[in-house]
Amino acid sequence: IGQVPAAGAATSAAAAAASSPLSGGITALRFGADSKRMVVGCLSRAVHVLDLRQQGAVSRTNVDHRGAVRALAVAPGDAAVASAGDAGQLLLHDFRAAARLATLEGGGGGAADAESYGRHGHPHPVRRSLAFCPSDAGLLAAAGDGGAVALWELRSRSLRAEWRALHGPAGVATGVCFQGGGSPDVMFSVGRDRRLCVLDARMGSGGGGGGDEDRGGVAGAS
Repeated sequence: IGQVPAAGAATSAAAAAASSPLSGGITALRFGADSKRMVVGCLSRAVHVLDLRQQGAVSRTNVDHRGAVRALAVAPGDAAVASAGDAGQLLLHDFRAAARLATLEGGGGGAADAESYGRHGHPHPVRRSLAFCPSDAGLLAAAGDGGAVALWELRSRSLRAEWRALHGPAGVATGVCFQGGGSPDVMFSVGRDRRLCVLDARMGSGGGGGGDEDRGGVAGAS
């Protein structure tokens, strides 16, 4: 179909790609609600907003991350963008301006968890997956190193619930999502331990991996 950014009439595709701010390597991308804008995270630590109506021109850029960007999520109605990177940062951005709105703290800060991701040299885990609640843009879930899943209440910028070592004390949670069209309290997570977990924030946080028993609002299946 084409490429983003598009090459001009006198510019080869190779030359356009080499000169693009995305040439350093794309690690994550998400579309906006109207599919006319796209958010891209890069190895260069940048989060770019691309305007697809302008042949994919980069309209906004944010470089507040201290490491490569690994995960992105766009809130319903393009209310905000969340990004996570190798340095353990979890940031909120204004979708249209790409300006940083807040840094979310907490989630996976325990000593036991730190041992599993301390090799990265920072006090927070690398988040591999982010998800906004489809029915409530004020809720954001994150999954990542240490096998942990966390849920933030964005209105108060506070951690609402956390499940540490959910996918094993030295494991990695690779994906998280909310129940589509259902309760904003119900989420699903998967990890490298090959388990699918159902989480219910109304039943409180949990900790400690292993087993399929219900614990702290968690039900697991292999």
